[in-house]
Amino acid sequence: MQLLSKKDDKKQKLADALKQNLKRRKEFKKKLENK
Repeated sequence: MQLLSKKDDKKQKLADALKQNLKRRKEFKKKLENK
């Protein structure tokens, strides 16, 4: 049971990292377009 929750935790962290990456990319594109 604990092993499973550890795996899920890793998955969650990966998903959060991906979301952050997408956010940064969108903001970066906006900055480029504003110039």
